[in-house]
Amino acid sequence: MSADYGRVKVALRGLGLEDSLIHLWHYCRLTGDGIPLPHQYQHIDGRGVHIRLEKHVFPHQLDILGRELMLHADRSGKPSVRTLASWNDLARAMNALYYYGDAVFDGDKKGGVMLTLHRIAHQQLPRFSRLSSAKMGRYLALYRFHSLAPFFETQIGIDVDTYFVMAFAVISASAQRPCSNRLTDYSVLGIDPGSAERFFSRVVGTTDEIRKKLIDDQRLGDCWEYTFNALHFKPLVAFDADHPERLICPLPYAVESRLTEGIFFDVATKGAGFERAYGDGVEYIIGRMLQSLPSTYSVSQPAKQRVGKLEFAGADFIIDQDQSRAYIECKAKRLALRGRVAEKLEDLRSEIQYLANAILQNYRNIDRETSKPDATNDAQCRIFSIVITLEDWLLFSNVATDMLERLVTEGLEKSGLPADLKQRVPYLVFGAETFQHAVAAMTIHPMSDVFGGLGAPQYEGWVPSTYLQTCFPDVKTSSIGGFDKDFNSLVHSLLSDTKMRRNRTL
Repeated sequence: MSADYGRVKVALRGLGLEDSLIHLWHYCRLTGDGIPLPHQYQHIDGRGVHIRLEKHVFPHQLDILGRELMLHADRSGKPSVRTLASWNDLARAMNALYYYGDAVFDGDKKGGVMLTLHRIAHQQLPRFSRLSSAKMGRYLALYRFHSLAPFFETQIGIDVDTYFVMAFAVISASAQRPCSNRLTDYSVLGIDPGSAERFFSRVVGTTDEIRKKLIDDQRLGDCWEYTFNALHFKPLVAFDADHPERLICPLPYAVESRLTEGIFFDVATKGAGFERAYGDGVEYIIGRMLQSLPSTYSVSQPAKQRVGKLEFAGADFIIDQDQSRAYIECKAKRLALRGRVAEKLEDLRSEIQYLANAILQNYRNIDRETSKPDATNDAQCRIFSIVITLEDWLLFSNVATDMLERLVTEGLEKSGLPADLKQRVPYLVFGAETFQHAVAAMTIHPMSDVFGGLGAPQYEGWVPSTYLQTCFPDVKTSSIGGFDKDFNSLVHSLLSDTKMRRNRTL
């Protein structure tokens, strides 16, 4: 195995790191966003035929290339004969990565191909979530939530709006050019140097710092392709020790994800009520989505229920429309890294158990509600159990869905709930972004069609996002919850203030 990985090292050692990271940025923009390469990139094969790079290289492969360049490319700054701008040198590097990935694949390992398919989904599918004002606004609304904002400001050191203004500026800059300067004056945006520095301290890493983290996390077995890439945590690289203000952004997508869903890792803290505040914040943004439903729907939040000496909170929301009802349980927890990489089946099982517990919790809520003496209408209702997580768990592979199904079945048996509950009340798991699409579809189509369609035989095994995009492709999701307005209002206010400051200086 070490000899196989040696081919990767040899292929990358002759490449200059700074030069390679800049070329990588251009390739990411081409493969991820369709931005043409500059004219100087003339990729010609041995027969003189022009090569369309995007037909041969995919975004997730460039992610791996970036990781391995940080480990093995030449950091001396000396001119190098070899360069990723050359098709031959790029092909040599990519072929070495392909070769090693194939060499370490173990189809006979417990979980086999299905476990690998689970890893591939978590490696590739998140890239299909495109950055938008609605997505930025959803995280802005979450961290503005009254009980969560103080944790944000304490942990990050700047207020929520300032953070998102900086995030907007940095994401915009990383989409336009590979290099930037940490000492850029952001005062025109109303941001003082101290706030800008506190922001950058979270997302900038030196080459030594990033390389050390990559070495610590490296796995050379069948999880090699899927292990954590430290460039996702520190996506802006301070490559020159003599000029730490000079930054390179090799992976633009990593900046976007780090400054949105990645905020959690900066804000999270143990105790002091953070878990409650974060959970309430997630429930708040789901509630805002539900407010976008038309008047044909009834949305309620059930009061706590007493059974003997015990008190139960019940479902977070109940949605009614005609003869359909959905009980919604909101969960803030995301699938942890160990569950995404899933080096062994038990790593995945321990995470999926949490999701199964959430489904079982909602089933208990439903059983209590439908067992009430006055619950006469429930017998005629088509009922759905909906669990919504802030981040999509991407239950793409059978290894994950079958495991969840077994754990839910076992849990129902142990809890003494009715044996046919799962058949009468199907459970569905949505990420918040996918649920936005579901709500948009429900503004036009009956809830029974939107939720019930996933149970149809022709959609068996489909993830909710694919099902919704296929069956309800033309619905408008951006306005659901009003998050796009939140973000656009912040940006427009920022631009107006900037224009006024400029006018004062004329």
